[in-house]
Amino acid sequence: RALGALFSGKTINLYYTPSEYLETAFKLYEKPLASRFDELFSDSQASIPSIVDTIFEHAAGAKVSDIHFEPRIKDVVVRFRIDGVLTEMGHIPKAFYERIINRIKGLAQLPIDEHFRAVDGSFRHEHAGGTLNLRVSIAPTVTGEKVVLRMLSAYFGFSIENLGLTDENFKVLTEAAGKPFGMILVTGPTGSGKTTTLYTFLSTLNKPDVNITTIE
Repeated sequence: RALGALFSGKTINLYYTPSEYLETAFKLYEKPLASRFDELFSDSQASIPSIVDTIFEHAAGAKVSDIHFEPRIKDVVVRFRIDGVLTEMGHIPKAFYERIINRIKGLAQLPIDEHFRAVDGSFRHEHAGGTLNLRVSIAPTVTGEKVVLRMLSAYFGFSIENLGLTDENFKVLTEAAGKPFGMILVTGPTGSGKTTTLYTFLSTLNKPDVNITTIE
């Protein structure tokens, strides 16, 4: 009734959604990261750790699975993968990029003087919402080093029960995971849930009497 009085003569449709979806939507309507870039890079002596932290905070709030830094001739494009789709978020001036890469390499304990071969690493980043677990992949290109950060924080705390498996697939996978030998192949396109599934099973198997080693 209150809505009807407020929007007299209008048709009102009501929709429901989980609160976590609303939080994500609110994050997407915050000041765009591109606008923050304009502010951050207006000062040639801008704090590189603050710039990197700002990117991480925006990515965590939007539940991003990957952050891409793609160097071009004049600048660097930053793209986020959200729900499997890459979205351009802003541009970084080339003058700042080497220091940003060095910051990321330092966090991942990678050599900052290596520019001509692919390197991989990982690190954890504490933020207001918890801990981000990031995998780092850096590869040389003709316009500079391309960086891809895989964010894994969303996958911790999952249980097999809430993966969304059918009863039949749940039974098959739990039985396979409980065997002392064998192989489980997890395949699918980007954003389909491969890493989520693998981390969930690893966390389930992670017990004092089990030795776990991962090779990538």
